[in-house]
This record gives sequence, C-alpha cells and structure tokens, in this order.
Amino acid sequence: SMDLLNLDRLQEDNTSCIQHMQVTNLFDIRHLIAYFECHNNTAALQKLHREINEVERYAQRELLKIRPILFAFVGLIAFGAVGNGLLVAVVLLSSSMRKGVNNLLVANLAMSDFVLCVLTQPCNIRRLFFSTTSWTYGLALCKFVNALTGLNLFASTFAVTAIAIDRCRAVTQPLDRTLERRMRLALPLTWLAACLMSSPMLWFGIVTRDNTVSAGEDRLICWERTANEVDKTAKLAYSCVSMCVQYAAPLTVLLVAFVLIRQRLRRRLLGGNESASSLTATQTVRLRAEHRRQRRANILLALVVVTFGLAWLPLSASNLHSDYKIWQMKLDSSTSSESKTSMPEVGQKLKHGSSGFSVSLVQALCLLFVQTSACINPVLYGFLNENFRSEFCAMVPDCLRRRLQLLRPRSGANLEQGLTGGDASVGTGAAAELAHYAGIAREEEVKQDEGAVPETFV
Repeated sequence: SMDLLNLDRLQEDNTSCIQHMQVTNLFDIRHLIAYFECHNNTAALQKLHREINEVERYAQRELLKIRPILFAFVGLIAFGAVGNGLLVAVVLLSSSMRKGVNNLLVANLAMSDFVLCVLTQPCNIRRLFFSTTSWTYGLALCKFVNALTGLNLFASTFAVTAIAIDRCRAVTQPLDRTLERRMRLALPLTWLAACLMSSPMLWFGIVTRDNTVSAGEDRLICWERTANEVDKTAKLAYSCVSMCVQYAAPLTVLLVAFVLIRQRLRRRLLGGNESASSLTATQTVRLRAEHRRQRRANILLALVVVTFGLAWLPLSASNLHSDYKIWQMKLDSSTSSESKTSMPEVGQKLKHGSSGFSVSLVQALCLLFVQTSACINPVLYGFLNENFRSEFCAMVPDCLRRRLQLLRPRSGANLEQGLTGGDASVGTGAAAELAHYAGIAREEEVKQDEGAVPETFV
C-alpha cells in the first residue's frame, strides 16, 4: 500500500509538472524553468541557463545590425515627408492643378505616403527597434497603430492602382468624359476600401506580456493574437487575402495598363512612320521628338511597375510566411502527444524565442522597402511632371525661382517648339497621350494650318 501511495504521489507530481508546459505561448521561458525546477532536474536547468546566455549574446549582436537600418529609416522618412508634402501642397494650392482628375489622384497617393512617413513608420520604429521597453500606451493605441499600418498600406496600393486605371483611360479613351467624371469616385472609394480591408487588424492587435528569453524581465508588448488555433488560422487566412488584394491584384492591373498603353502608343507611332517619306523637315523633327517621348514614357511606365513589384513583394511575402510558420508551430504543438519535454525540444523553443530578433529585423527591412516606394512615388508622379515643376516654381520666392528654373531640362523647350510649328504635326494625338501618362507635358496649343486648336495634355 505504501508503494501504491508513493506511485500515486509521483504521478500527481509529474502531472503538475507537465501543466507548466501546457501554455499557449510557445516562447514562454518562465514555464520551461518552472518545469525543470518541479522535477529538480539540476543538469537540465544548468544547460537551459547556458542556452539563455547564448541567446542574450545573440540578441546583442542583432542590435548592432539594426542601427544602420534605423539611420536609413530616418533619412528616407525625412525625404519622403518633404517630397510628398510638397506634392500635396502644390496640388491643393493651385486652382489649375485641382481641376485635373489625375492630379487629384496623385495628391491622394502623396497624402497616403505623407501619413506613412510622419505617423505610421515612426510608430513601427517604436514597436520594432525599441521593443526592450514596455508598451505603456494602452490597448486602444495598440489597436490603432496596428490598424493604421494596414490602412496606409492598402490606401497606397489602391491609389497607385487608381492612377494606372485613369491614365490608361486617358490614353485609350481620351474623349470619354463620362469615365473621367467617374474616376473622381476613386478618391473616396480608395480610403473606404482601405478601411474595410484593414479593419480586421483592430481585432488582431493586443497588448500582451512578453515572457520570452529576450525579455529579461516581464514587460508589455503591442503584438498580434497568438492565443489559440482560431486566432492563428484567421490571421493566416487574412494574410492570404491581403496578399491577393494588396499585391497580386494591383500588380496585375499595373501590368495590364502598361501593355494597353504601350500598344496604343505603338500603333499611333506606326501610323506616323508609314507616311514618313512624305513628311517635311519640320514634321520629321516632330516625329523623332515623339519617338523620344515614347521611349521616356515606356521607361516611366516600367519604373512604376518595377517599383511597385519590388517594394511591396518583401512585406507581403514575409507576412504570409511568418503567419504560416507560427500557425504550423501551433499545429505541431497541439498534435504532439508526448508527456515529456526533452532538452532538444527546449533548445527548439529557445531558438523560436530568440528568432523574435530575426523576425523584427526582417520586418524592418520589408518596411524599409515600402518606405523607399514612398520616396520614389513623388519623383515619378510629381517632380517629373512639367505642370508640377511650373506650379512649384510659382510658389517659391523669386530668389529661389531663378535657381530652380536652371534645373529644368532644355529638351522640354525644344520639344515644345517642335510641337507648335506652322505645319500640321504627325501623330499629335500620340504625343498628347504619351505626355498624359508620363506626366511630363503641360497645357499648350497645337497650331495647325487651319488655325490654333487648343489641346490639353494634362
């Protein structure tokens, strides 16, 4: 009977020890320590502490890698805030710029990128680079920051998509004013769709206690739900949908717009080349200028597509991979039937816990790519636009205006002289469409033999 009593007591102790390992957080080091202390396993505790010291040294090495990324973030945020802020100011303060639908869409994109630079990215920097300090701002602000990041990302990609659709419309159907008026609806619809797509981030955002080996001491962190299988499955499903809506679909639209615009302009130029033998010297100059403008437009088109594809792919793929990896770990944990935890399993847990540094580093690099896109967008959509440069020069003081005018390319003036000659120009419609998409022409009058026919290129 005494042996049976000791056996029952041993089973009870073993059951109580196993309960330390039945936690929802795979990275909780405190429960690992409590488990081995419950078993009085001194050798395992010593090895565990050696593993913890190694992880802490690894964390210090990772912090050194983060500093250059932080400096790059600060520089890109400053550049993006100034560039997008100027673009928004020029469009809003100029009555002529506000009339164009495409200008409003560009200002909409610049506004989203401006918010990304001055608000969203600083919050992400606080969460990623200063994670050793406890989150003291409450649950509401944590959810707001989490949702704001998604809102900004969706709004920027939807704005780029709207600009591509509008410029494709202007080239393929330039005389359809009904479609032009409908494109104004893209302004509110962009933000409405972004709000709907980012709303689940409000639910995922939580403030939880960090019990990982890297925590040092208990602290609160603003993170996402990882409590149970339902949360992880929902997050993985949301990442899959976001990958399609926020990256795959907009990239497809950009590629289709690029192909349609390029084909339309190519047909126009081929029509001009067929009659090149009967052209005058002036018309030949115009045709060559139009070829140069097509090459420039094709380059800008390709830059828009490549910039979007390269800037947003790392973040989309990283989020999907991270959510799948955590979901898979939770699945493996729930299907495990072992009643003991061996030291290899403990080492695996420590590896997962220390990988938080690598995850933060990867997320920081992905967000850095997104920030680079926010810096390139005002250049592609604004500073390469003749209208924007003219309006910007009109806003600055006279002392700076003369210096800025020296930076304006002389090729634009030569091209304008070629397009305003006395003879009828060949391929004028193609030049107008080309200029509209590339954003490099301003309003001007195209004079023909019968008289002056005004044509708006914006």
